[in-house]
Amino acid sequence: MLYTRVNDKMWMRKSRRMLVVFGCSFFLLLSIVSFIVSAHPPSNIELSYDIDTQILSVDISHSVADPNNHYIEKVKIEKNGEEYMNEQYTSQQSSSSFTDTYVVTTADFDSLKVTGYCSISGSISDSITVGSDDSTNNSTPGFELIMILSAIGLALVWKSLH
Repeated sequence: MLYTRVNDKMWMRKSRRMLVVFGCSFFLLLSIVSFIVSAHPPSNIELSYDIDTQILSVDISHSVADPNNHYIEKVKIEKNGEEYMNEQYTSQQSSSSFTDTYVVTTADFDSLKVTGYCSISGSISDSITVGSDDSTNNSTPGFELIMILSAIGLALVWKSLH
C-alpha cells in the first residue's frame, strides 16, 4: 500500500509539471502563429503616371489591423533600372491601403519600377513604361479593322480578275 501512495504522489507531480510545460508551450505556439498570421505582405499594387504633370500615383493594397504598427514602411522608385527615389514612412493612411504621389521627371519610354515594403514582412513590386499605355496611344482607332477589310477587298478584286 505504501508503495502505491509514493508512486501516486510522484505521478501527480509529473502530471502537474507536464501540464505546466504543455500549457506554456501551447501559449507560446499560439503567440507565434498569431504573429505570423498578422504579418503579411502587401497584396496588390497599382501604378499610374500623368505625363503632363510628371506625377506618379502609387496605390498599394495592404489590409492591417493597426496602420500605426503594421504599414507600408518604404517605397522605392527605380527609373530605367537605377534607384531614383526612396521614401520612408512611419504609418499607413488607412487600414486597407497605402496611397501616395511622387513627382518623377521622365521622357517617353522611361521605365519606372515601384517596390512597397511592409514594416513587418514582405514587399510588392510593379513596373510601368511611360507613354506605353492606351491613353497615350496616338494610333487611329479601328486601324487594324480597316487593314483587314482592305485586304479582303483586294483579295476579292484579284480573284474576280483572274
